[in-house]
Amino acid sequence: MTEAIKSKLPTAITSYDLLKAFAVIIMICDHIGFYFYPDDMWWRAIGRIGFPVWFFLIGYAHSREITKSLLIGSVILLLTAVIFGMYVFPLSALVTIICLRLVIERVGRGALSSMQAMAGLMIGCVLIALPTGILVEYGTMALAFAVFGYMVRARQDGRDVSMDMQVMCMMLATMSFVLVQHFTFKFSEPQLYFVGIGTLGVMLILFFFSKMEFIKITNVLSKPFKVLIQFLGRRTLEIYVAHLVLFRVAGLILDPERFKIIQPTLFFTS
Repeated sequence: MTEAIKSKLPTAITSYDLLKAFAVIIMICDHIGFYFYPDDMWWRAIGRIGFPVWFFLIGYAHSREITKSLLIGSVILLLTAVIFGMYVFPLSALVTIICLRLVIERVGRGALSSMQAMAGLMIGCVLIALPTGILVEYGTMALAFAVFGYMVRARQDGRDVSMDMQVMCMMLATMSFVLVQHFTFKFSEPQLYFVGIGTLGVMLILFFFSKMEFIKITNVLSKPFKVLIQFLGRRTLEIYVAHLVLFRVAGLILDPERFKIIQPTLFFTS
């Protein structure tokens, strides 16, 4: 991040900071479960509810830029997956983000054209979520949440988006996601309820999300806590790549039977 860009960032805590900080913490919980407690599905259940945030923000943002940081991060994660004996496919969520930025504008406009087009897109996303998830992390479920983000931003920009369409998009994305996650992880009944209610709660927050600065909250918080929230919210790419690399190193040390140097599989197997 250049000094010019840094200087443009608000000094106050923003809604982006809070949302991303929450998503980062939830994401790390999810990855702790994957790397260190693979048999305890509660870690994964917790991790599921933060999933919509990342891809919602891809659709919500005006920028469609494919940055060098995003490309470098994708390469680092692929190389470390191979080095630490993991898998090549699905490619990391950073590749999913790149794909979404390439298609979201066209797909989002199509989804806004009618209720039928939006519903058809959502149904299509869930039908091919599992096969596309073999190639890139989260597959077309990520697209469903990006379209929801696109729709929320379109409403805020004054475009003609009916409330019925927005609510239907939110509900279809939520129900489809919970269904796919249950099929993938075989959650227990309490875990499934947690994922369903938690995801719906997050989606409601996203439905009303907008760019805001919280000056009063910033002034009340201690400086270390403020810095921590802003670090989590503004360095998400670096945190994502760095913690995965560290977890993979730790996995190799703690579980050499599962993680083996340069012995990757082509596709992920549970």
